[in-house]
Amino acid sequence: MRIKAIRGKTALFLAAALLLPCICLGAPAARAAEAAGGADVRVGWYLADGLQELKADGGASGYDYEYLKAIAQYTGWKYTFVAGSWDECLSWLEEGKIDLLGGVSWDAQWAQKIGYSEIAAGSGGNRAICRAADTRFAYGDYSAWDGLKVGTVKGSGRGESFAARCGRHGVSVHLVNLAGPQELLNALDIGRIDLALVSQSRRTDGYRPVLDYDSQPFYFAVSKSSPDLLDALNNAMGQIYSVEPGFAASLRKKYFSGTEGLAPGFTKEEQAYIDSHREITVAYDPAWLPIEYRDGRTGTMGGVMRAAFDEVSQRTGITFRFVTSDSYAAVRDQLQGGGKAPILSSIGYDFNWGDEWGYRLVPPLLETQVESVFSNAEGKTVALPQGYYLSKTVMEHEADSGYTYRFYPTVGECISAVRSGRADRTFLNSIELSYYLSMPKYASLNFQAVPDLTLRFSIGVSDQEDLLLYSVMTKAAGSISQQKLAQIISENSVNERAGSLLDLVYSNPVQVLAVIALFLLLLGATAVAAVRYRLLRRERAKLAEVNSRLIRASEAKSEFLSRMSHDIRTPMNGIIGMTHIAQEQANPPRTEDCLRKIDISSAYLLGLINDVLDMTKIESGELQLHPEPYPPEELRQYLDSVIRPLSEARRQTFLLDIAADPLRIPVLDKLRTNQIIFNLLANAIKYTQEGGRVEFRLEERVSAAKMEIRLSVRDNGRGMSPEFQKVLFEPFTQEDRVRSMESISSSSGLGLAIVKKIVDLMDGTIEVQSEVGAGSTFSVCLSPEFITAADYRREVRSQSVQEESNFAGKRVLLCEDNKINQEIARTLLERDGVTVELAENGQDGCRLFKASPPGYYSAVLMDLRMPLMDGYEATRAIRAMPGRADAASVPIIAMTADAFEDDIQRCLKAGMNEHIAKPLDPGKVHAALVRWIGRRPDGGAPAQM
Repeated sequence: MRIKAIRGKTALFLAAALLLPCICLGAPAARAAEAAGGADVRVGWYLADGLQELKADGGASGYDYEYLKAIAQYTGWKYTFVAGSWDECLSWLEEGKIDLLGGVSWDAQWAQKIGYSEIAAGSGGNRAICRAADTRFAYGDYSAWDGLKVGTVKGSGRGESFAARCGRHGVSVHLVNLAGPQELLNALDIGRIDLALVSQSRRTDGYRPVLDYDSQPFYFAVSKSSPDLLDALNNAMGQIYSVEPGFAASLRKKYFSGTEGLAPGFTKEEQAYIDSHREITVAYDPAWLPIEYRDGRTGTMGGVMRAAFDEVSQRTGITFRFVTSDSYAAVRDQLQGGGKAPILSSIGYDFNWGDEWGYRLVPPLLETQVESVFSNAEGKTVALPQGYYLSKTVMEHEADSGYTYRFYPTVGECISAVRSGRADRTFLNSIELSYYLSMPKYASLNFQAVPDLTLRFSIGVSDQEDLLLYSVMTKAAGSISQQKLAQIISENSVNERAGSLLDLVYSNPVQVLAVIALFLLLLGATAVAAVRYRLLRRERAKLAEVNSRLIRASEAKSEFLSRMSHDIRTPMNGIIGMTHIAQEQANPPRTEDCLRKIDISSAYLLGLINDVLDMTKIESGELQLHPEPYPPEELRQYLDSVIRPLSEARRQTFLLDIAADPLRIPVLDKLRTNQIIFNLLANAIKYTQEGGRVEFRLEERVSAAKMEIRLSVRDNGRGMSPEFQKVLFEPFTQEDRVRSMESISSSSGLGLAIVKKIVDLMDGTIEVQSEVGAGSTFSVCLSPEFITAADYRREVRSQSVQEESNFAGKRVLLCEDNKINQEIARTLLERDGVTVELAENGQDGCRLFKASPPGYYSAVLMDLRMPLMDGYEATRAIRAMPGRADAASVPIIAMTADAFEDDIQRCLKAGMNEHIAKPLDPGKVHAALVRWIGRRPDGGAPAQM
């Protein structure tokens, strides 16, 4: 009897399979026994879509690969994948030439030759599929298959079993035998056959299943000569199942579920029902924003569920007529009073709740996290919406919390009660929370997720309606993809109404009070000026000018705050939304795209923050320059690696001309010089059309003690008007505004203002020539000092010797309370070979240092803002420890997000040796380790700071 298994692709793909690691296929009983203890395990690998696959680089992937990696977490196994056909792999397993094989179904005869895992690795069987766009066939609708041509792989046995099953339903089909899986799908694509019979454990993206049959489990199998390996395999699979019972089901959904978002197929009876019911009434909540609501101005229905019903309408051709009342309570009274609508737009996915309402529940469309929103964390008065499923669920979940409940007609009134102090807290689902927090007046409220409390919502179909309506709604709603639902939620989760004066007050109370105070001051000044007009005419004119400047500054900063509020929320919305989509997707390319967009949003947000901080430093006079040699070749590398890709992404020509003196190296602040160049070039690229030209040129002239450098940035983009050129370098000014998370500029209106301030700080000049439609040219002139190329090379050699370090035996004490920052710092330090011990706060750090022998810690890395004891206090406590020879000498390095110059000086005064700003730069962390605890391979001392 031939063993049944998940079949792979034929020998056409074996050439690609040879990219996998290959091994000698000698008899290896002893090797398999070693594998049970953590050595190498040889795995037979045949190609089968979804089950066992190869990536473009030749690496293994698929259902079996991910399951094997999970097993390796418990066994320590390392895998070598041996490519072959199914028959070859099975023969090698019997002969002991490989140790393990996946995708094997149970067979009593083969159980005498090979060992099966005790727990099934998954569920397989056969499946009938049709083309995604072919809506003639519904799942399990045998009558629609009579007389069809059904394709099957010759010798697989699937066709005979399918034909017999159809025969039992009085249906006859014509079987078409084809050579292999690819030929089968090709025949289906071109219409040669109507249905194709495939394995359930084969990825069938783009095809719709119409029947699953002959289901059976499949297992991992090992050579009979490897009993120890089988024991280890069973133990690992048992532990996986005990910790995560749904592990196999999650893998199945990830690798074999390709039906999401496909058009539903309806039976003849369902289609007849649709044709005779072209309009169906839906009961709708008038005030459950943003999920369901009635627009007060237009009377139309809006929200997440309205968009979901539009999707259902597209899939069925049914028009939905929405009916509502003045309140949710009135809608409920109407429904329970005998006037039930055929469909209830949304209902909590709770069958008892559905029975109470008299509605059948389609599978859930929305799953949300319950959030507690509060103004007083200790308060016990809770506002809840009357009659809502959320209210019932919260009261059951919080039965022991001692809460007193006040009920309001709507969710909006509940959150208003919390803001006004009439209630201490309320509970919202995560969609509601996102919507209300987008309003400035609610942005100051606190919120936190309620552990283990989620709500699911579905569509309700009246239990008085024909079951065909329930079937139609279930299929249509279930065909809406998770990606589409996430898009609908995202589009409805922000309040997009125009801002009002009250919004300005809620968002910027201090600034509004300042404007009011200024206004009152102006009134007083005007009154005094009127009385003393003749005597103080000249003084009044001066005062009016000063006041005018203050008003303009206030208006500019108010506009800036408004912009920043939008610009900060835009990337945050992208980060949160893309994170949610990535978590919900079972699609690696889509997940990778989400991560790319999260990275873009994060960089965008960091750029905004850096601009604001730089402007603050400049205006307060705290920005300091740190000159160092800056060789032209290093500048060229920076432009090629950072700027050129931005230009190429817009298909622009980027011309680079650096005419530098090879014998002299300018001494400049690299960071600030790059900041000047990046801002100018980024603007040039951004405001130059695709296919345009951007040029950068550097010229040097050397005198006795100084070097003159001229930097020029030229483009043939849109140019600037003469009026805008007059205010070009003023903060918060922009001629037009391009809002995009993927823009190379933060568009805060600070970039050129920062450039001008830095150039002034360097005692340089900046000029601009521009014409609308013809482009712009920016010219920066600097006069830095320089060193000779020979001196620079000697300095580089000296530094490279100092930076060769050996951290063997070095141990640091990391004082950090943030879990993510702990992980980042630990990874960077352990990558350099440093042993890391962790303290959750300053008090814990002092305790560990005091309990350790002298010299035990090579250094202490200290966060500043920690509970119980901050970094400053902990540093002073360590330095003052009596009887410790190393208390005064151990290097203490601050690693903190407090990055102003005052913060650095405060660290040094507290007794710290150095300051490293977050986000952590791996190179700066390594350099600090070299300076303070590094030991050169020749045994030399670490470099001095």
